[in-house]
Amino acid sequence: MRRQKGKRAPTAPAWAARSGGVDRAFVAVDGAADREAPGTPGNLRAAEVAADRVVLAWDRACDDLMVTGYAVSRDGASVGRTGALVTSFEDTGLVPGQTYIYAVTAEDAGGHTSMPAFLEVTTAGVRVRVLAPASVAEGAQFNVTVAAYHAVDLYAADVILAFDAGVLQLADLTITAPLNELILRQGYDNEAGTASWVAGRSGQVPGVSGDVPLAELTFSAVGVGGVAITPTAAVLADSLGRSIPVSSEGATVTVRGASRLTGTLGAEGLGAAAAGITVRLYDAAKTLVAEATTDAAGRFEFADLPSGTYHLLACRPGCLSRYLGSFQPGAGERAEVPAAALFSGDVDRNDRVDLADLVALGLAYRSGSGDPGFNAAADLNADGLVDLRDFVLLARSYGLAGDSLP
Repeated sequence: MRRQKGKRAPTAPAWAARSGGVDRAFVAVDGAADREAPGTPGNLRAAEVAADRVVLAWDRACDDLMVTGYAVSRDGASVGRTGALVTSFEDTGLVPGQTYIYAVTAEDAGGHTSMPAFLEVTTAGVRVRVLAPASVAEGAQFNVTVAAYHAVDLYAADVILAFDAGVLQLADLTITAPLNELILRQGYDNEAGTASWVAGRSGQVPGVSGDVPLAELTFSAVGVGGVAITPTAAVLADSLGRSIPVSSEGATVTVRGASRLTGTLGAEGLGAAAAGITVRLYDAAKTLVAEATTDAAGRFEFADLPSGTYHLLACRPGCLSRYLGSFQPGAGERAEVPAAALFSGDVDRNDRVDLADLVALGLAYRSGSGDPGFNAAADLNADGLVDLRDFVLLARSYGLAGDSLP
């Protein structure tokens, strides 16, 4: 073919050379190189929003030569493309009441991509969500909220929850206002691991709109591990009795094994197991963290301890303080403190047994409870008498002083 003077033979359009893609290094359109990225699509908007689909629309993007199409992504994942002349996209199969973030970019024949236009869209319908703490300690009680989000004219609800009864036990279920005016059913089964309720408003009143609390539940963590609290059924109705499109979202709670320090303490004259002994828990920096008191069996416990090193110091009126040692309970483990007994004889309660204690005991010697001169502090074995038994206890400890932290 003879070239006409003063004119160049036209190059093939970009799309004519495509075979699984375009040459991104150099594409010519009517003899010109496409060297610039398109502009961002303008006015990205939701033209239509339903419970399970969204229709997006936008204005055409500009390019130095030609826009060849648009790419659409949802929450960072590609969901489709359109041609150059199509400036709308329908995304289907969505969850009612869910919020999505869309991005639309323009593409040109040179393989360039524009900066994205973003849009946040929440689908129609209600989303029933379970709100719970991410982590709790074994043995703890915690609260869970069930709520309906993005509700419109919500009048009644029928909800069933499921949970692992081996890890959680339900202690209380309260249907919350305003959907608690008429309660048809309310209960839970800790063997099956279910909770359910049917309730709503009463009278000629409209339903509730917005984010609506449905119920408050109190669980006890009786096991260890991750456990889901899941709505297995959620049926909602408006004030005309019509079903409301709904989706649900559960929550996962991790029950961590609680580190514990336990032990049994006694005191001379009171036996190997004595009540009323105060045990002080200190951290590695010697800062007081907590206190516990022995029960009638002489037992004490510190539960739900973070990992670390702890020191224990025990004391009781009439006894010398005793350092019980340092301990490092592992995560989820129980460390048993070796049994110990406190020394008696500290009548004046200055944490040492000396001549002043002997004098105090001597002044009360051979007196009983209710007698003139009776000194309960000198009754070291708490039998209501100050006698030889108390004298022997003081003699055993004479010259000793109480322990302190190392």
